[in-house]
Amino acid sequence: MLRNRIASPALGVLIAVLLWSGNFVVGRALRHELPPVAINFWRWTIAAATLLPFCWVELRRQAPPLARHWKLLAALALITNGSWGSIALLSLGRGELWMLLAVVLWTCYSLLLRRIPPALPPFFLWNRGVAKIGPSRAGAFLNLMPVFGALLAFVFLGEAVHPYQLIGGALILSGITAMNRMRPIRAS
Repeated sequence: MLRNRIASPALGVLIAVLLWSGNFVVGRALRHELPPVAINFWRWTIAAATLLPFCWVELRRQAPPLARHWKLLAALALITNGSWGSIALLSLGRGELWMLLAVVLWTCYSLLLRRIPPALPPFFLWNRGVAKIGPSRAGAFLNLMPVFGALLAFVFLGEAVHPYQLIGGALILSGITAMNRMRPIRAS
């Protein structure tokens, strides 16, 4: 199992960040084929379709608590008098509406993910790493996303690596190394 193969929690966090960084490169590779909204739509649709078989039973079991939250939607329908267009009167711009949709989608995705066995390696590795090395140390590894993104774009898209990227990468690596060599401070 994956747990036995990745002995180091820090290595697991590193692999998770590397896998997540691949999303940026895939998005960049597809930028001329599909608009960004379509890329995200298909990414979420494929993720939901992939996760649904694993969590369908649990979703059905959790239907009553989920139904309670649908009452909020019904209340919103009543408040708006059934006219969903009146929500636009809240002066939300296009960006805010996209962010609201992203929050709703992320919430649904997170609910699905919580109920799945560790079938999704990056999330399993990340959660295990956070539990073992702590959120501060694990969080520092997120700074590697642009480094991994640049390296993956170099390898798979043939993009150039510039000196400022190398300097930034070196600073990020030195910061993560220094942070992980520090001893934890004990509260008195």
